[in-house]
Amino acid sequence: MKEAIFIACSLVIVFSAAVSAKDLCPPPSLIQPCKCTSGYTPVTYECSNLTSQETMEKVFKKSLDYPVNALDLVNSIFMCVPVSPLNSKEVSILSINHCTMASLLNRTLPNQTDWRQSL
Repeated sequence: MKEAIFIACSLVIVFSAAVSAKDLCPPPSLIQPCKCTSGYTPVTYECSNLTSQETMEKVFKKSLDYPVNALDLVNSIFMCVPVSPLNSKEVSILSINHCTMASLLNRTLPNQTDWRQSL
């Protein structure tokens, strides 16, 4: 009997952890063209083939109720990374790969985040 209760409790815990990790990402339709990954890694939005920073701002506005720890920009062309979405989600990791931009950021980052470690 004790074994059955232990197994049942273990299954509930494992199932809850799996559901919780999955629930950290918004529905894919909310953040297109970006993709979200979570689980044992930080919640990461990977955005590829962006053509404007407005697209990124829309993605962040649509998914306001969901956390984002990292933003990975890949193969994109836009003027600059807008600071306001980074602040609204408290993004602490920014990765930029194979992107063409006129400048890195559209304004100065606030002092609340130590970006030197992740840039």
